[in-house]
Amino acid sequence: MSATESVGKDEQKLAELGYKQELNRGWSSFSNFAISFSIICILAGCFTTYGQALKNGGPIAISIAWPLICILILAVAVAMSELASAYPTAGGIYYWASRLGGPGWGWFTGWFNLIGLVAVVASVVYVSATFLINLLGLYEVHFIFNFVKAAAGTNVTTGAFGGTWMVTLPSL
Repeated sequence: MSATESVGKDEQKLAELGYKQELNRGWSSFSNFAISFSIICILAGCFTTYGQALKNGGPIAISIAWPLICILILAVAVAMSELASAYPTAGGIYYWASRLGGPGWGWFTGWFNLIGLVAVVASVVYVSATFLINLLGLYEVHFIFNFVKAAAGTNVTTGAFGGTWMVTLPSL
């Protein structure tokens, strides 16, 4: 099969789905960075739950539950790759859910995906803040948020790397 035949089949499949082929298959440097950064953030969100799982579930949560969940996630990935090959559109999971289950499923899929991404970002931010607080604590830099003094407009800072720093909020 030649390259022109496969392009023709791609265009024909998209025409059956009601689309005209317009996807630019070239990536700019920024697009490549953006998708790579997004994927890394999701992995970071998974690893930030390691300490929480160890603390709350113990070694059994790490040694049995995580590999089991990884197998289930791989099954979902295989199913999604089949859908991607059957419906090669830029809409992704929203379009697949709308096409297979109706517009309501597409709507729910979109919102659940957004909620999941927000949860991953929150997990990464929480662990990053915890890491930063502990790291700065090694140098005896402590941030104390005193909203009463902040509302009064007082600002207390002592020492370059020691003592207490008061971080105030701007008055409204």
